[in-house]
Amino acid sequence: SLTHSLTCSLTHSLTSSSPPPLPPSSTSIFFSSSVLGDVATTLFNEQLLAELFQPQDLYEYSAVFFMFDKIANSSVMKLNQNSMSKLFELMVMPVKMQTLLCTHAGELMGVVLNHLDGVRRILSGVADAQRLVNSAHQQFVKVYCGLSAAEWLLLRQTLLSFFQDRHMKILVCLSSKMQTESGRFVLPLSGRVPPGASVPGVITHFDEKNQPRSQVFATGTYQASGEPCSTGITGYRGTNLGENIFAQYKLKSASAETTTATAA
Repeated sequence: SLTHSLTCSLTHSLTSSSPPPLPPSSTSIFFSSSVLGDVATTLFNEQLLAELFQPQDLYEYSAVFFMFDKIANSSVMKLNQNSMSKLFELMVMPVKMQTLLCTHAGELMGVVLNHLDGVRRILSGVADAQRLVNSAHQQFVKVYCGLSAAEWLLLRQTLLSFFQDRHMKILVCLSSKMQTESGRFVLPLSGRVPPGASVPGVITHFDEKNQPRSQVFATGTYQASGEPCSTGITGYRGTNLGENIFAQYKLKSASAETTTATAA
């Protein structure tokens, strides 16, 4: 699942309106669907998927970097070590932020499925990539759909251990106040509560006659849990986490500019 998420983050960053800090001679080729299709078909090929879905410990950070570095340099990208390091950090940080922002560990299911949906959209014209991504989707659902809450919690903790001490600053996150100047993410005091949980703000206790009494206190802006995650090839995933943060920022920026112009 980590490899799938990083692959999606790679395609998002390379097709964003703000290209990654890479050599000019390299960035011009990244927006070719054929190049991204080659990368995706390599990362979602059946042999690699079969290996990734075997029960195993999470790869070390250096091992995951080496895998993506090898794939990048086997394509027409041909990145030097410094450029690849920057690109990999740019891939890692959005996935770290999305993992942190999950309201409950099981929400990771929706995050990864949103990642796979994102790859499908970006590579909609590449038939081979679509077939392989659909196969990865089906295998992911088969393996992870039956996990218990405790297993999801352990999985999330393992992923956060992988991301620990990674604090690269991303313009999109800084501009939206989701990241501090030190590179650490800001967790919001609002949003949806986990399934089965009550919206915070009320304490109920019982007196000696067993009569309930409630006390209201101020909290952030919370809402009840919404529609559950759909595990089909299409459908709402129960969360917006895992969607393209670069595209979301572009839409917000355009909306802000329109509002400013109208007000003026």
